[in-house]
Amino acid sequence: MKKKRIVFIILRAYPLFINSIGNPSHGGAEIDLYNIAKGLNTDIFDVHFIVGDYGQEKLITIDNITLHKGQALKNSNILNGIINFLKLSILILKINPDIIFSKGVSWQSIQLIIIKKILRKKLALKSSHKRNIDGTLNCSLFGKIFKSLIQNIDFFILQNKEDEETFLKVFPGFKNTLTTIRNAQHINPYTSRVFSKTLLWIGRSEAFKQPQEFLEIAKSCPTYKCTMIMPNTNHSIFNKINNSATHIGNIEIIAGVPREIIESYYRNAAFLISTSINEGFPNVILESMKNGTPIISFLDYDNIIKNNNCGLISKDILEISSFISEIDQKKWERMSINAYNFSKENFNVGKIIHDYEKLFIS
Repeated sequence: MKKKRIVFIILRAYPLFINSIGNPSHGGAEIDLYNIAKGLNTDIFDVHFIVGDYGQEKLITIDNITLHKGQALKNSNILNGIINFLKLSILILKINPDIIFSKGVSWQSIQLIIIKKILRKKLALKSSHKRNIDGTLNCSLFGKIFKSLIQNIDFFILQNKEDEETFLKVFPGFKNTLTTIRNAQHINPYTSRVFSKTLLWIGRSEAFKQPQEFLEIAKSCPTYKCTMIMPNTNHSIFNKINNSATHIGNIEIIAGVPREIIESYYRNAAFLISTSINEGFPNVILESMKNGTPIISFLDYDNIIKNNNCGLISKDILEISSFISEIDQKKWERMSINAYNFSKENFNVGKIIHDYEKLFIS
């Protein structure tokens, strides 16, 4: 049987392949596509991946995945954008994939729709954020163009079941495949945990992540050590949070952590704190759950945290601090096991990859 050739396109994923902290701005979208690409059965699929220009060789093979050096991470002007579009078109033409797969809605998505129509390929696009599908983009020129072209996407993949209704309200009558496949994670066997006095926050320094709210939680829980892993993706917000944190005695800010040790931070924390106000499905939620770390979140996702007793859903600082102060080992351990079990049943890379393989083979 001839292998199906798939090309993944997400520029900031390259550091994940070489186990480097690299550019710390890569997030859940990059990790998700990286896990999918590595998990696909190479007896059935010929896997290629276009990443950004990090000064590497044009062509590298890692774990049966062929990496292609694409464009610079940023376009400095319109001319560069046009040149990069032409380069991307030529590169995809050379790879000659059966399926093009990317994540997130951006100008590159429009480029890929044009490329797939010219080359007559299949295009799969996965949302990375609720803003991709909730109509936020509609009033912009980009949003109007994307909406007019969306019927050319062969597979549109969502992260949450609750997003399906939202998507169909904004894009009624979508004629091609709409499906929900959760993000993929490698799940290790559960090992018992001891309740610690550490709170953890992980996220980019972006406004919608609301890092300032974690500072307020740290102040309300003075007996806890509060660790904040926050790559400097927005200099203004990063500097503001850093300056404010110097006046709070129990908080530490770390600008970046290598992938190979990030899980030790989850496993040493009593709770992951998620203060985002608008998300798709944050990768930190998955990583926390698979490590048996309960979650305190401003948002729930398909009511997973509430329905499975994995933590607390609240935006109220007083309620959060009271919840933390009243927790005991037995109650915490129950939430820890619940989080892990849900993760194993729903986010395990083996199950998720099987879902993708069925979709791509179809």
